[in-house]
Amino acid sequence: MGYFSKVLTELKSTSAFLYTGINEEDLTGMVNEFFHTSGYMVKFEKDKFVTYEKGNPTLMQIFGAPHAYFRFSVAVSKIDRNACQVTVIRSTSGSSGGAIGRSQVEDEFSRIKIGLSTF
Repeated sequence: MGYFSKVLTELKSTSAFLYTGINEEDLTGMVNEFFHTSGYMVKFEKDKFVTYEKGNPTLMQIFGAPHAYFRFSVAVSKIDRNACQVTVIRSTSGSSGGAIGRSQVEDEFSRIKIGLSTF
């Protein structure tokens, strides 16, 4: 049985997930591994949020959609003794890549949400 329990919030640029039966430290490790195996690097950490980035924003600005760029901010927080929440915020819109760039970002956000629900 997995740790994923349910989706708490589902907005255009933010999603929150509830996990039970796992502590904050272990869940943070799983989230970090998920992003690293997906090709993301940690850009910076602030408060509880870790910002993951994949691609080159400069190349995206110059060449558009062929050079995809994604950035997501993720926080893992303890809700109670037996439950944790993962919040994912989409930090890029993809608009500099036009309609294709926006679609790429939306598809990547969907892929991340599906991936996080398999824990």
